[in-house]
Amino acid sequence: MINSTIFIIVVLSVIVFLLLASTLIQRRKALLYKNHAAKVESFVAELQPFHGLEKNLEKILKLVATEIPAPTIALYIWNEKNEQFVLKSVRVQSDHDAKIGPSYSGLVPYSKETFHPPINLPFDASSLKTERINWGEVPLLNIGISKKAMIRVGPISSITRKQFDSIEHLASILKSPVDILLEAEYYKNQTELLQSSEKAIQYISEVTMDPIKMIQMIVESSFYAFGIKASFFLMKEEQTYQAPFYQGLPVPFIEKIRNDKSVHSFLQHLQRYPSIMLFEKGEEGYAILPEIFKKERNASYLFMRAHINGKVGFLSIRLDDYSNQRPEDRTKIDSIKHMLYKLETYFKLQSQTHQYTQMFTEKLKMLAQVVDNLTPFTVGYSDLMSRYSIILAKELNLPQEQIINIGLAAYLSNIGVIGISDSLVYKEGKYTEVEYEQMKLHSEVGAAIIENTLGNKEIASYIRHHHERMDGNGYPNGLKEEEIPVGARIIGVVQTFLAQINGRAYRAPLTFDRALNVLEAAAGTQLDPKIVGIFINWFSKKRENPLVVGKSLGKCWEMCSVPASICMNCPAYGSYDRNCWEFKENNCAAHGKTCSTCFVYTETMGRKTSRISSEDNKNGSFQLSQR
Repeated sequence: MINSTIFIIVVLSVIVFLLLASTLIQRRKALLYKNHAAKVESFVAELQPFHGLEKNLEKILKLVATEIPAPTIALYIWNEKNEQFVLKSVRVQSDHDAKIGPSYSGLVPYSKETFHPPINLPFDASSLKTERINWGEVPLLNIGISKKAMIRVGPISSITRKQFDSIEHLASILKSPVDILLEAEYYKNQTELLQSSEKAIQYISEVTMDPIKMIQMIVESSFYAFGIKASFFLMKEEQTYQAPFYQGLPVPFIEKIRNDKSVHSFLQHLQRYPSIMLFEKGEEGYAILPEIFKKERNASYLFMRAHINGKVGFLSIRLDDYSNQRPEDRTKIDSIKHMLYKLETYFKLQSQTHQYTQMFTEKLKMLAQVVDNLTPFTVGYSDLMSRYSIILAKELNLPQEQIINIGLAAYLSNIGVIGISDSLVYKEGKYTEVEYEQMKLHSEVGAAIIENTLGNKEIASYIRHHHERMDGNGYPNGLKEEEIPVGARIIGVVQTFLAQINGRAYRAPLTFDRALNVLEAAAGTQLDPKIVGIFINWFSKKRENPLVVGKSLGKCWEMCSVPASICMNCPAYGSYDRNCWEFKENNCAAHGKTCSTCFVYTETMGRKTSRISSEDNKNGSFQLSQR
């Protein structure tokens, strides 16, 4: 009996001891995890997207190195284009840096092989796991962070459970910040690409339409291609000469030739000669050069005469150490002359551009109509933009020429979408940040098209800035209030209005009165409050006309600017005694409308409701309803 009791006491003591030991181990393990988590989370808090991806990845690899003191740590990120993981960052530790301990510490170097990280890795089952793998004969530790990133460490020979658990814990904590860093880098690269595209578009349009900038660009390129050291361009402005650009020459020298009468006489004399002339050192013609040129390194000079916008300009290229006796110099001068002859052809074409402006205008308007007709919801859009914009420009008492330019700019305001992918233009629903940045390009592309075809900078500026906001939060330049050209402010109001009354496949249009309410709500922040007020007042006057009581403000095909080719099969077309929605059948769907939501109908119903309410108030119904 005593022995049994002692046995039971011993067994219970052992159980209690084991329970206490297990509890202590669990507590110690929890404390270790807590300390490890605090350490890792403190480190993760130091990661900042604005520091750049490379620096942040270096920090991550440094953190991994404290957990895994292996010779090589490689970080891979997923590349959607080639559907592989691509090597992004590597940390190689020397024996001194690694401080790898003896085998009983867990991880030890694998002396037989070294790990040379490949550039690309295919996706496989191990990519998302944290586990030991073999790369050929090299044992590695694969750390799966997320679908976007993984780390490979090695070579290693062994790893303790404690280390493995710490590494798994590390991977789980790193998943979110690494994904955020990669996404931030993606958006940063896309934004930089878009900004570069915007600048390139603007630069190309400026160069192609501005003869002076064209000359400057070609000469700057020649500096590198032909080894030209100096050049200048002089243009006569009334009685003086200006230097729009020069290169490789000091300012005092340019001021001298601008004001030197002998230079002026020489340039006048050049007008008797061919448009391109070489004055070679040592040749007979060299004597007529003004002394100020002869003193400048005793060089040869190539001159080209150019007629630009009714003015005469002279391009001069200095040829240092040029000799007609050297074949390479003769080849160089032939190339430069060929370039200048091409430039001369450009000037002639430029002078004829205005003759074709009307032709280009009609072609662009036709292109805008094609874009409008690609979906039924935008049929007649460009024409409505132009009509309403002209109305507002007239209400503002702007000059006639400016009114014409505003009307054309409004008509072509969305011409830039031809430079955007169709999948993006016709996407249903909300854009991603990158897609939004791409769509924003349409205003720059549209402006560039106008500058390259019509050469009208005023129209181009209206198109470029029609998405600016009064509060400065618009694009592309963040202009605000009066900084925004008046034509752009007008187009912004009209475009906002049409966006509300025209539906899409994924959303119904607002009623006419609600659309006007949207304009009022946006006045002062997004839209010009003065122009919004004028627009609403203009409609109010139209709606107060007693001749339109019970009728729409106009016939539907006119109010919606629908082409006859679409309306000709509609029974309402050509009818002036009935409203279009009173016909049993109509062809509204062909231009993206339904009677119940079309602004032609909702405007009329809005007036009717307002009139009944007004009559009720006069008859005392309002007072009765208050009791």
